[in-house]
Amino acid sequence: MSTLSDLYSMRIITSTYTFRNLHCEVILKFKDLMGLHSDQAGNIYIDEISCATVFPSFQKWVNTCYIKSCGVSIDSDWKLIRHTKQTVMYWEHNRTWKRAPLFLELDYRLHLIEGHSRFGCLKGLVSKGLIPKNKTHKVWLAKNV
Repeated sequence: MSTLSDLYSMRIITSTYTFRNLHCEVILKFKDLMGLHSDQAGNIYIDEISCATVFPSFQKWVNTCYIKSCGVSIDSDWKLIRHTKQTVMYWEHNRTWKRAPLFLELDYRLHLIEGHSRFGCLKGLVSKGLIPKNKTHKVWLAKNV
């Protein structure tokens, strides 16, 4: 299992470019992510996101956020997500998270590193039909290259 310092020095693929038949990948270190704009993140389908693994110590929190967001469909009250006003409004109007969470690709599977509240919330909203299953969502994806 990777330590936080291992993750910090891990390389992140953010974009792929082709220029005059030359295929290049832009690779950054984890610490360089803070300077990037959110529109430089990639898109990934909810089916792939929902199968992501979570560290066992965070699973209870993910489940709590899942349950809170499931209540939105019952009362049609997005405030039940129980987050800041701006975040709740963003979920309601955009049907996605405001900031992309960070996933690590391990053996062709996704593992959630950062964004456990967002992850649980998305799973709950999708399970209750408030967000379509075929919608894409921006994520940061770390790959060991």
